[in-house]
Amino acid sequence: MKSAQNIKQAAVYLFYSVLTTVVNWIAYSLFMTALKKIGAAGENANIFTANTLSWIVAVAFSFIVNKIRVFRSESWEIKTVFPELAKFFSTRFAVGLVEIILVPSLAAIGLNRPLFGTEGMVSKIIVTPILIILNYLCGKFLVF
Repeated sequence: MKSAQNIKQAAVYLFYSVLTTVVNWIAYSLFMTALKKIGAAGENANIFTANTLSWIVAVAFSFIVNKIRVFRSESWEIKTVFPELAKFFSTRFAVGLVEIILVPSLAAIGLNRPLFGTEGMVSKIIVTPILIILNYLCGKFLVF
């Protein structure tokens, strides 16, 4: 019975991870477009900035769906939410560092080809499965 619940939870997590990834990629594309239009720094600096900002948007979205739909943490009392929020953002920050470092690094070594008209998107796609696995393990064992 427990393994069936774990499989269901992992499947629900995967579904919401896909949605979070879509939020991340859309935000990344929007930030890249905006940074280009305002003539911000160079391409690598824009990739770093857009990636960081899209990560923040995705983490906020992810906390809400993970709390409510995946791990079913029902309490919204401050004594419950603040520790969850602190642990969630701490673990996401640690995993986010992996993304923030890997995406521009992969772009710098030649994986900065545009996809869907957005530079660096190939790097983001390559890194995404690693992030999903790390975030699930953190959420399951450290946060909720």
